[in-house]
Amino acid sequence: MPIRNTTERWGWVSLSIHWLTVAMVLGLVAVGLLMQELPNSPTKIQVYNLHKSFGLTVLALTVLRLLWRLFAGTPAPVAGTPAWQRFAAQASHGALYVILLAMPLSGWL
Repeated sequence: MPIRNTTERWGWVSLSIHWLTVAMVLGLVAVGLLMQELPNSPTKIQVYNLHKSFGLTVLALTVLRLLWRLFAGTPAPVAGTPAWQRFAAQASHGALYVILLAMPLSGWL
């Protein structure tokens, strides 16, 4: 598997950042839902601080991912893909990037 993206497939850097982000977001969602139920204690403060740190890490990974995408390019759409599907894919990718940037920023603020 190549380091950089090719016209046929994603490279290992893009895939690694993708799956690391997925794992971190799933962990953040689980911790975010559970930490509300914790009683006020030093442990709750530690969990909140870890949650914030991991959220900022997701923000940094998203910025790194966007920069890598600009540098390494993206695979071409599969030949014969209808224009509406290409548009839907681009729009959903754009929305996911906005969410991956907005959620950590809103939590930070």
